[in-house]
Amino acid sequence: MPTEPKNINPIIKINLQKNIQFCFNSGFGTLITENNDEKCRNSIIFIHNGVELLMKYYLKQQNELLIFYKNITPHFLLNGRDDLKKAIDLKKAKANTITYNECRDILEFFSHLPNRDSVYLRKLNNQRNDCVHYQYSYIEKELRKLLISHIYKFICDLILEMKLNIKEFISEEIILSMNNLKDTIDKEIEHSYQIKIEAAKNHYFKELTDVDRNQKADSEDYSKRKFDKIVKCPACENNSLLREVIQYEEEWFINHGIIKRKVILKDLSCHYCGLNITDYDQLKLKFENEERLLQNQFYRYSSDYTPDDCMPDDCMPDDCMPDDCMPDDCMPDDCMPDDCMPDDCMPDDCTPDDCTPDDCTPDDCTPDDCTPDDCTPDDCTPDDCTPDDCTPDDCTPDDCTPDDCSYY
Repeated sequence: MPTEPKNINPIIKINLQKNIQFCFNSGFGTLITENNDEKCRNSIIFIHNGVELLMKYYLKQQNELLIFYKNITPHFLLNGRDDLKKAIDLKKAKANTITYNECRDILEFFSHLPNRDSVYLRKLNNQRNDCVHYQYSYIEKELRKLLISHIYKFICDLILEMKLNIKEFISEEIILSMNNLKDTIDKEIEHSYQIKIEAAKNHYFKELTDVDRNQKADSEDYSKRKFDKIVKCPACENNSLLREVIQYEEEWFINHGIIKRKVILKDLSCHYCGLNITDYDQLKLKFENEERLLQNQFYRYSSDYTPDDCMPDDCMPDDCMPDDCMPDDCMPDDCMPDDCMPDDCMPDDCTPDDCTPDDCTPDDCTPDDCTPDDCTPDDCTPDDCTPDDCTPDDCTPDDCTPDDCSYY
């Protein structure tokens, strides 16, 4: 009896977990032995791909439909709005999954990790895009610090948050090497930070005299913007200036766009001991909790939509434009100085500390705004004085006429 011929071209199926393993083992394995530009490029691409797939793995555990963002609105799914789900054929839709940035956005509903590591995840995405879309450049030390100290930590923390074993996604041999490399880099960051702290302490407590320190206390004058902060210096424990900047990320959809904003650390400077820290990783050692999210900005560019199309329950905070809100809808902390024009503020919105001398003109002042110490002799005319304003020491013989004297 003739036997059926064997299929000489069998279909090989690689599931999501196995695909993640391939990416991480290839990416981190290449990074460990990286000694040329080609291997560096490959490690960036493999690790980026693995991070995207791992985020999809996490979301799939929550609900498989979440990774098909192009076919379904996650807000409705997360809020149990089954009536608004679109019919999805998972077999046909398997290739139409969400992007790297969309994974991050949805993952924020379930985990704090995308927000905690937003700076590093963004850097990884930018580096990967440079590699695959045009041309790229990198500083080897900074790239290894990004991938080993931060991205690897994000991966491990996300796996542990799913209550899974890291060995299910990365080989044990690579995990051992990565842990050793990460410990080395983390110690280097801490060591560099401590060197700066000790140098600033030595300058303030040993090199400066008591007179020098008092003069610095009398001359403290930080140019503080509204979103900067005065914090305790980690070296001398006096006031220091922590500056922050806004990180913007734009996402554009069919008929609207969202600008996500986060206040992140920029630098620290101390007037007293001279401490100056500009390295982001060193700043996070002490001031990570000073970072914060701002309200997303929403832009709609479809003319087909009218407010009557939706019920209030259909909208999330990100679905509204600034014109949809009343002033009472926002707290003062929702706004940054860049959000306002000069005409948006009333005089009562500012305190004296918000202004510098250059902000005022002579017409802005009244006599009550000044003290005697604010004036110089040139500021006055004879008409500004009365006899009670002078003492005998203020006068010279030329200041008097015969009428000013009495017989005695």
